[in-house]
Amino acid sequence: MKYKFPLRIPDSWKLTVTQGFHENHNGNDVAVDDGVMTFGIPFVWCFPFPGKPYEIQVDNPVAALATKARAQVDGTDPATGITYSIIGLHLSSSPYTVLPGSNTDIVFKQGDTIAHLGNSGVVRPLPTPEKPFDGSHIHLALGIKKPGEANYTMVDPSIYFDVTNPFRGADDLTKDDPIYKWAHDKATLPSAKLTFLGQSMMSTNPTQARIVLAVAMVIKAFGSSWYN
Repeated sequence: MKYKFPLRIPDSWKLTVTQGFHENHNGNDVAVDDGVMTFGIPFVWCFPFPGKPYEIQVDNPVAALATKARAQVDGTDPATGITYSIIGLHLSSSPYTVLPGSNTDIVFKQGDTIAHLGNSGVVRPLPTPEKPFDGSHIHLALGIKKPGEANYTMVDPSIYFDVTNPFRGADDLTKDDPIYKWAHDKATLPSAKLTFLGQSMMSTNPTQARIVLAVAMVIKAFGSSWYN
């Protein structure tokens, strides 16, 4: 038996796996029909037992790296003793902030929202000023730790989650929510434009691309109080 897929979407929507699990990709990339629809979808705790956040850091959704916009929640099945760890990347917002491994009283029950999907980090297609929601998806990873094991083993999420059976319901955001403005900022701020240019150049001129990306990082760090 598979668990419900840990995203909540309206009844008429359908999820698509755009990249599966393989040697160089430790999860499933999942989206709906387009970036505008995908952006803001709730990433939810899907298991019937409680989950505790190990890390939730989505305070800067226009960060250059997906690792700056991620959530990891762990929970142990009382019937088997197996601990499951679900990880979501490329997120846009969360009502929570939890530093890695810190103590917290937050507990998720089945269907609770952990965070919202976005296009943070390096995504394809890259967002542009004209299409700021391009690239929106979730990179969903799953770790399994059996009783007595010290470390998680990364497994294919599609083995455990049914992509045809997500949680259903209305979104808990509106299109005037600040995260939608952040998507536009990601594509229109000077540092974001340079980041887009540098990433586009990487395959043809990696040396110049790295210079452009370095300038973008300097501008982002010192040229705009929005990132402070």
